[in-house]
This record gives sequence, structure tokens and C-alpha cells, in this order.
Amino acid sequence: MALVAHHKHLSLELLLDQAPPSAVAASSGSRTLSRSRRARSSTDVVLAMEEGQPRQEAALRVDGRPASVRLTSDGLTIEFAAGRRRCPWPSAAPSSSSETSSEGAAEDWAAAIGAGIEAAAAGRPKSLLVLLNPNAGARQGRRVFQRVVPLFKAAGIRLTVKETKRPAHAHVMAAGLTAEQLRAIDGIVCVGGDGIFHETFNGILEARAAAAASSEPGAAELAALLGGLRLAHIPAGSTDAVACTLHGSRSPWTAAMHVCLGDSCPLDVLRVDTASTTKFASCIAAYGFLADVTSAAEAYRFLGPVRYDLVGAAKLLASRAYPARIRYIEGEGGEEWRELEGEFCSIMCIVMPCRSDKTKKGMVRYGHLCDGRLKLVLVSKCSPLQYLRFLVHMSRHGCAPGALKYVTVLDAVAVQVEPLGGTGQAALGGDGHQQRPGGNVSCWNLDGELLRGPDQRIAAEVHPGLLRVFSRGVEQ
Repeated sequence: MALVAHHKHLSLELLLDQAPPSAVAASSGSRTLSRSRRARSSTDVVLAMEEGQPRQEAALRVDGRPASVRLTSDGLTIEFAAGRRRCPWPSAAPSSSSETSSEGAAEDWAAAIGAGIEAAAAGRPKSLLVLLNPNAGARQGRRVFQRVVPLFKAAGIRLTVKETKRPAHAHVMAAGLTAEQLRAIDGIVCVGGDGIFHETFNGILEARAAAAASSEPGAAELAALLGGLRLAHIPAGSTDAVACTLHGSRSPWTAAMHVCLGDSCPLDVLRVDTASTTKFASCIAAYGFLADVTSAAEAYRFLGPVRYDLVGAAKLLASRAYPARIRYIEGEGGEEWRELEGEFCSIMCIVMPCRSDKTKKGMVRYGHLCDGRLKLVLVSKCSPLQYLRFLVHMSRHGCAPGALKYVTVLDAVAVQVEPLGGTGQAALGGDGHQQRPGGNVSCWNLDGELLRGPDQRIAAEVHPGLLRVFSRGVEQ
């Protein structure tokens, strides 16, 4: 038996030559069916329909994607979802129905097709933990999640929903998962903005590192379970760069569909070490302008996403530049550290393309999800008008080498940044405290999380494919 995809529509023609005679004869008739007859097992049906032929259940797909089949009083209904080129996935699952006058034939078809779908969908999750931030963005987290719940139900996925109550709550819940809890789930779905995804995978990686370093019984199993966990981001925030980069869209339905289909791909992660802690970032580590905007915008969260535009305009007019010493290892087979020193309006270590509504093509033009490299973007001291030109260019085209004379774009695998005082001397004394309070020093922004404190020196390194996410990458 074979069920094939044909131009994004379900094609049943090839079934007729191999279907039972009763099913072929019944295909021309139609009437309401009774479901009182017990359906035969899918194994018996497939063997009866494919006697002497190789079994082909794994080929049962619609447009290359697993589908679902059910027998109703109206006939045999096959539900599937087909993506549209360069568009979000549709917000409803299309279906194809077939009417038959033979009760047994319809049940045979349903059992056989269902068996094939199950075999083809081995990677689809069956149970998920959902971490929901109800206050994300414009406080639309619950409403957005309710829109996609029917999709998870249709896919037969069990959901355990937990809401965050305070900042960093998702980090605590993810880091506290036990081996027993992890065995019961196939992944974690983060509903909210980029912040909840950042908190969750930081908690997972923190617990994973602790388990790998532990010699206690069960620690190795815990580390393995955490390492195999897949994460998803259903967008409900202000920017949603993670979901937009993973799927090419901010559509919650599209993100949920990739989860239901069991799509999976690796994701690079940037490890950032400071004097006091270790953090991870999947999108960006930024020093200077972007961190200043994020820091000042926190006081205006009630305004929603527009707060970034208002605060950004004020920071643009101020046009501050920060002295820093930067050391990096190049991405193409580099082994030696190279060094730069100067005044910079922005220092950005960009891990993934970072697509969003404001950067349709990504913050970096040639970024990838998993290539083991980051893009080091350095915006030298410039006028407000020049920096505005940089922002416009990044929004429209993404950063690329040679595009603007005062912007340097480098491939790197590791970066060290040391902020300097206004006179070119290090702004930090031997005790690690800032020598000049209020000196010309900014802070770091890691995926929206601010690293505050007097010591802003960091060492960052890319870890290729450290996470697995429910995604297949942006489809071209």
C-alpha cells in the first residue's frame, strides 16, 4: 500500500490497484456508515493488502508530512497540513474525505492508513511540558496559547501546562526537572517572548552541566535525558526573534505545527563567561547601543513594543561610544587570537540570523542556525546620522562585510571583550570594582537579559549544536 503526495494534495489513485476488491467497488458509491463493526488490526489489514510486497507504511505522507486519519459517519477523513512557500502555515488543517458504501472497506482503509502514518511519524512528540508566560508582550500569552491548543489535541499530544509567576521562574522550573519528569515528556514548549525561551534553555544547560560533572547515581542518565530534550518557541512576545528565525514567521500556528510534526534541528549556543557567572545566548550578546536601549526600556514596559522605538530614538540622539579592547579567533580555521582596540557604539556577537519584524532578512545577512560560528559586528564611533544609517541598512539588508566603512563584520568562534576607561586605561581596578563611578561603560544584553554589575569583561565561545529545537530551519 502506498499513499503519496502529489502537488501538495492527497493522491489516492495508487491505492486502488492494491486495495481490497470491496474497497475498489465501494469507491463509486456513497452512503452513511455505521461504526458498530470492529475494525481489524492494522497489521492484518496491511498484510492482506500487500501480500507478497514490501511494506511501505513509512511512505504514507501528505506533501512529505505526516497526516492523521479518522473514520466518521460521513466517511474516511484524512487531515494534514501543507506549508505555503514563503508564507506562514495556514491556521486550519485541510482534510480530504472519501465516501464508501462498504463498512468493512472503510475500516480497512482507516486502519491501514493509520498504521502507515504512525510508522512515518516516529519522531512526533506524544507528551510535552508547556511553560507559559501570561505577561509576555501585551499580556497575550494565554490567548495565543489557546489558539494552538486544538492543534495539539488533533495531533494526540498530551500537554502539561505551567505558568511563570515571576522573572527567571522558567529557569528555575527547567533546571529543577527530575529524571522521572523528563522520561515522561518529549520536549518543552515555551510560550511567550524570547525571554522565556532564553530562561528555559539556560536552566536546561545549567542542570545538564551540573549532572555531567556529578558522580552521584543517576546523574549520567539525567544528563543524557537533558541532552536529548527538544525545545520549541511559540511566539507571544514583543520581538519573537527566536521563532521568527527558526520558522521564518511569527505565526504561533506555524511554530506549533513544527512541534506537532516532530521537526528537529540543532542550534548553536553562545557560552558567555563573566567574572562571576556563566550564561548562554542563542541569538545575540550585545554591548553598547542595544543594551542601553533594553536597559532604559524596562521602565516603560507598559507601552508594549513601541517602547523600544521611543527609547531607541533618545539613545540615538545621545550617540555614545564606549572604549573597548576586543580579542577574537577567526571562524575559518583560525587558531591565533587577533586584537582590536577603539571606541565603539555597538559590539555585537550574533549567533543566529535574528530575524524579526524589524529585520526581515536577519541582523546578519549570512547567519546560520548551526554552523559553529558567530558574526562579530563592530560599529565604530560615529555620528547619530551614521548610526541611523547603520540601523536602516541592518533592518533592510542585514549586516555584511564591506557594506559600511565604519562597520566591521567578522566570522569568529570565540571573542573576549574588555571595556576600557575614557583615557584608554582599564575601567576596572585590581579588586574588580569600577574605578570611576558613572564612567564610560555600558552593559551586556544576552537575548534580552541584562548582565549588570561593575565588571563587564566577558569571554564568549560558540558551542555548535548544543541545543535541539522543533524546527526544520527557514524554508526557501
